[in-house]
Amino acid sequence: MLSDASRDKSKPEAERKLTPTQTKILYWLEDHRNFRGSKVQLRKQLGYPSDGSVNLPLKGLITNGYVKEDVSKEGSAFPLTQKGRNKIFFLRLPDRLLFVIGALGIVNIYVGVANLLSGIALNPYTDIVSGGSLLTIFLVVRLLRRRLANEFLDIREPLEESENIPRENREDISSS
Repeated sequence: MLSDASRDKSKPEAERKLTPTQTKILYWLEDHRNFRGSKVQLRKQLGYPSDGSVNLPLKGLITNGYVKEDVSKEGSAFPLTQKGRNKIFFLRLPDRLLFVIGALGIVNIYVGVANLLSGIALNPYTDIVSGGSLLTIFLVVRLLRRRLANEFLDIREPLEESENIPRENREDISSS
């Protein structure tokens, strides 16, 4: 019987899944594009207790072409490649849709106010109300986005030991 690691290596690269730690690292690096520092600083920013928690997953991301490491006097930068951005696209998609909702809300309000001020016979209040509704949705979702992303990525606290053990069982193992 093949282990998970050997099964994973036999799959084509496009089919391999990232570990939760790798997904967290990609997501964090995308959010903090200006980060420049050591791997130890990166580990601390991500909230992991040991360097090994980040070094191996980060090395895998670099090896597989999801992240580049640019070393300079100021420290290392870890920009995502297009392949890395594509891998977490589904996580970033709500941000892009949120931008469109906000833009539509502003356009609706602008058209409604322009119609109101110019005295056009169209009912401008529907544009203003729909624009206000879209902006309200934009603001509420924007405020909740970080919390929802953290819950989805399960990054409320650093993962420990094996990522193959479900979070519920980790507590049972660590308390025994």
